Amino acid sequence: MKRFYLNGIHSFENKGIDAIVRSTAALLKKHFGEIAIFVPSENIEYDQKLWPNSNQQGVFFLEAYSPKYKKIWQFLQKKTKIFLKKFLWPFPFPRDYINFIETMDIVLSVGGDNYSSEYGFPSFLIGTDKIAIKAKKPTVLWGASIGPFFDSKDLEFIMAAHLSEMSLITTRESYSETYAKKNLFLKNTLLFPDSAFSLEPEEVNLKSFWPQENEKTVIGINLSPYLNRFGNTSIDYIKEMSIFIDELIATYNCSILLIPHVISRSNTTQDDLSIMKSIFSRQAHNSSKVSLLNEEYNSAQLKYIIGNCNYFIGARTHSTIAAFSSYVPTISIGYSVKSKGINKDLFGHTDYVIDTSKTTCNSLMDRFKRIVADEIIIKEMLDKKINIYKSDLSKAVSSLDRFFK
Repeated sequence: MKRFYLNGIHSFENKGIDAIVRSTAALLKKHFGEIAIFVPSENIEYDQKLWPNSNQQGVFFLEAYSPKYKKIWQFLQKKTKIFLKKFLWPFPFPRDYINFIETMDIVLSVGGDNYSSEYGFPSFLIGTDKIAIKAKKPTVLWGASIGPFFDSKDLEFIMAAHLSEMSLITTRESYSETYAKKNLFLKNTLLFPDSAFSLEPEEVNLKSFWPQENEKTVIGINLSPYLNRFGNTSIDYIKEMSIFIDELIATYNCSILLIPHVISRSNTTQDDLSIMKSIFSRQAHNSSKVSLLNEEYNSAQLKYIIGNCNYFIGARTHSTIAAFSSYVPTISIGYSVKSKGINKDLFGHTDYVIDTSKTTCNSLMDRFKRIVADEIIIKEMLDKKINIYKSDLSKAVSSLDRFFK
């Protein structure tokens, strides 16, 4: 039995994490047969509820080691660069945590974009990676976007040094691959799609939340608080999106389904549902044409729901991956390299991407008209690309074979 530890996971509140773990588990199980994948969780009961038969897939949740000072230390490191060069993670790990990592066959560092500059410095993840590296365990950065770290040469140097020690790096889009090779001078890098492109949808009953009118022309919309965090402070995003929805309904005689992809009960800065409730509250005049998905669904179920939409607009990367891999014409609202990179690899351009700081009613309507006009071309390109991506992901898992010889 092959044993895998997933570094960089802490909760399935973010359905993108859910999608990465589910799809990775399915790929590994198909290739290696009997496996055991250990997933750290800060709320095992919650995660297990979203995936009640996880053990049958070889996936086991365990209590995450996450000391209280972790976030404080990473925040200080990002803001002040305190002891950045000498002390990445200066705190001792518990002996039982180290012993457990040492029982693994491979450590996969996952999460999509943990090794970037948007979410704080990943010193804790680097610390865990180093436990595996010191124990001579294969350590793989799996399906990731990387950087860029242009704001700090010190940070860029540190990340290059650490990532060069890893056994393998698989980047999920070509912008990150180019950056990793040309700026970080990494030679242990391969380009493979995000594993979530292979996620199998799980059917659910749509009737309880589907719009009552125009149910055959439904546009799915996902928004996140990152609009405010990474966007333009002069833009009232809730107002702009409300006006945009009104114009969509009037122009295209359609209905709207608001789809949160991250529901965080404890942290509103991460919670899609909060911002989407604010928009929904302004649509009382369209009550039969605008619906809000406010129940909890797992990533496979959300993919099924998104796949039933005619068009999709998404701020969360994995909500757009769910749409792309369901052949749904999609607008990506992006604040980092990942949305541009994924679109560039799929279509050869970024015409269907809107920068978070430029997201207004007018820019959204301009892009939406474009995907409507290009609908047939988009679907044909996605049909070709997704089949290639699924084949590529099989090759990605095969690239791990070398570590078992």
